[in-house]
Amino acid sequence: MSRNIFDKFPVELLLNIVVRLPDLDALDNLLRVSPDVWRLFQSHAVEIVEQVLDSAPIDKDTKTVMRTIAYVYEGCLPVTSIAELRARVTNDSLTHGACRGGQSTAKYDAGGYNGDEWYIRENYIFSPDELPDRCTPATARRILVDHRRISFLTQACLTDCLQRFRQREPRRVADPAWKDGNITIGQIRAGHPPTLPLVVNEIGPPSWCEEQIVARAFWRLQFIKDLRVAAAVARRRCILKGWGKTQRKQLQRKSVVELYDFDALREDIIWGSYGRESRLRDVELAEHSAIRIAEDFLRDRDQQETFPPGSWSRPQPAPQPLPEDQNVLGRHWTPGIERFGSVFPYMTKRFMRKETFDTYRNLGFTIWSEERLDGFGFNPGDSLLDQPGTVFVTWTSVLKAEEVAGVVAFDEQRKARQAKMRELPPLGPHDSPYSR
Repeated sequence: MSRNIFDKFPVELLLNIVVRLPDLDALDNLLRVSPDVWRLFQSHAVEIVEQVLDSAPIDKDTKTVMRTIAYVYEGCLPVTSIAELRARVTNDSLTHGACRGGQSTAKYDAGGYNGDEWYIRENYIFSPDELPDRCTPATARRILVDHRRISFLTQACLTDCLQRFRQREPRRVADPAWKDGNITIGQIRAGHPPTLPLVVNEIGPPSWCEEQIVARAFWRLQFIKDLRVAAAVARRRCILKGWGKTQRKQLQRKSVVELYDFDALREDIIWGSYGRESRLRDVELAEHSAIRIAEDFLRDRDQQETFPPGSWSRPQPAPQPLPEDQNVLGRHWTPGIERFGSVFPYMTKRFMRKETFDTYRNLGFTIWSEERLDGFGFNPGDSLLDQPGTVFVTWTSVLKAEEVAGVVAFDEQRKARQAKMRELPPLGPHDSPYSR
């Protein structure tokens, strides 16, 4: 009997089979068990990886990141500075930024708004839809190795986040008729109103969207890592052509968040949306938030733990996308972030929103779908199911004592500052700097 089913196949037929594999995981698994497929891969690696990647059910922005990394490996990324990197690559190509910039007619103050009008300069933006010309088999193999490692990290990170999420026990208001739009977290922690455990509805393993959010974050980290490695050897191997010494040093010093410039992107998106997203002004973007989750995951582990064992494979088949899932991934804020913004719309009146979201990010709220959040009672604050204050009670019921202490302390400091301001005498007509 033949040692494997492929050993008698003509090369053309075997190649025709391999390029039609459903995804890169299947390709990686087949390479590990079939010597004939491995030999074929040595001579057709670029063609195989390109075709399987093109048809694989992977987020389109992630595919762009993967192909851009190939340009880094090949030493042909067409940028020579951090400013050019942002303008041509990270701000549009590697971050999902449709309609980030608004229009030149958008005037919000005396100074006007000069958004990043990407649609005027589409030809300038570097967004590859295929691997580089003359891409080497070594680069194609590296992309496949990176994919295996990131698949491993994605599954491990999702498992951790889902475990933390499920360990919290949300509660609901006991009295269905209760409502109080001015309820504070201090009152809730003091037992007002009385609450009962909320019966949760578990929807099972992560969906395609949930998995792609995390995988995309790890790929974005991989891009910066590879760029830094290229910068470190650029002088003697010319991987980053045209980059000066100062720019290479800045590339090493700046954080991932700084290099992607997420704070500026958030402001750009909010202004470009004509104020429709103003309630999310001080909440981080989904891609920024997901990168923080991925960075925290890596920081808590030894280097050896971030690489898959030789025998590793996915614990379950890869989920398949629904027709609307790619549009969901294109949103600037995921359902969990949007709901956080609606439940806590005026956070300066209750507590500091940025610090509070850290807890919810740690529980995976950046990742979870509407269905998963609904199953645990984390409805939006403007939900028709909400009576004033009831959703707020459920959301804050999962905060631990140490997570609440800082929130309450900040609220008390805010009240003290407001009281002190009320004690100040009013300004007279000659006290204003504009009267001088």
